Amino acid sequence: MESALEAGDLPEAYRGAHTLKGVSRDLGFTPLFEAAAALSDALRLDDAGVPANMEAVPELMPAVRDAYALVVDSIAII
Repeated sequence: MESALEAGDLPEAYRGAHTLKGVSRDLGFTPLFEAAAALSDALRLDDAGVPANMEAVPELMPAVRDAYALVVDSIAII
């Protein structure tokens, strides 16, 4: 997802955020789900391929990174 954002591949970045949202919801990782949902909403593309709120993406990424790290760290100690 981050690589896609850096490369300017917005459809792939959206797909990554949307997938992360769904998986985290299904597994009950609520903080990650909420962060990924906000990012997915911001990256959702309209019919012209324009993201809904690209300006918010830099502000949303730290919450996604932090929630993802929390999940990974929690799994690692199990």
